[in-house]
Amino acid sequence: MLATWTKRLVLGVLLIFLACGGDPIQQGDQAFQQGKYSEAMKFYNEALKAQPDNPEIKKKIAFTYFKIGEHFFKTRRVIRAFEGQVEKGIQIAPDPDDPEYRRTLSQTYLALAQAYQQVKPENPVQKEQFFKKTLYYLEKAIETDSSNTEAQEALRVFSEKNFQEMLDRGLTAYKKGPKDPLEYLVAEYYLERALKFNPDHKEAKRYLRLARKKGLDVLNINQDMPIAISSQLKKGRLLAYYIVIRNNTDEPRRVSSQNFYLITADGDEVQGGTSREFAEPFQDVTLQPGQETGGVVTFQINPRVKYVRVEYWHENDVAGYKNLP
Repeated sequence: MLATWTKRLVLGVLLIFLACGGDPIQQGDQAFQQGKYSEAMKFYNEALKAQPDNPEIKKKIAFTYFKIGEHFFKTRRVIRAFEGQVEKGIQIAPDPDDPEYRRTLSQTYLALAQAYQQVKPENPVQKEQFFKKTLYYLEKAIETDSSNTEAQEALRVFSEKNFQEMLDRGLTAYKKGPKDPLEYLVAEYYLERALKFNPDHKEAKRYLRLARKKGLDVLNINQDMPIAISSQLKKGRLLAYYIVIRNNTDEPRRVSSQNFYLITADGDEVQGGTSREFAEPFQDVTLQPGQETGGVVTFQINPRVKYVRVEYWHENDVAGYKNLP
């Protein structure tokens, strides 16, 4: 008789447990496995309210955000929504170094790259944006999980497909340079990209050096504070550039020789200044929108160090730059 009552008690407790909804984590897992991601999210959030510091629940929520974004793209082809859900997942992830999390995030980045390849751009600007996004997410997939062979293969195929196009565009722009010097900047842009896909390509490296050399004195209209270098001179360890800078923003900006930096191949900076050794020193001045000014900026250099770029900094951000040949 006692055993019978015990069985009834256990059964009654079980029925009450099920009636109250059961374990939300298990229910969330079941919904997730069935592809019911919105339902899974509801259960996981319910579990998180009871255990707000549980890292496993947060990881499950992050994974669910990833899947909701991917599912949204597959059904509605809205890639921005996909990205938005991924960002939400990244923000809630408790441990970015967790191996399972990194593997899953890497696969999600790969899915984002593939999504950008599938969407048809509406105009040339969007086509360029989609190209950059595809490359960015392929690289992020590999950076996040270096063992992701699927992402590595996808990047290899993408690189091979686009290398020749970038090289051809760069060479075509370079040939137009004598008639329109701005084309040297276009050539530099595409040749840099070609070399990103094939770093050892001799022809691309050669024409990139030439494009940079011929484009030194050309202002890049796409930068906030573009700079151009019209001449250079060395005296001992002093390297002097005659630099022209233009204010392409819609507000006045104060410019100074000390805001120019010479960048080494290792990423170190040498701050600019002026010297009595050279005529026409760069003068501090406030540039109105659309105005430009020029003068000699000097840098104290080490002859054994390779310098690759001159940058102009505004409020600790690079507002303009010129790559050196």
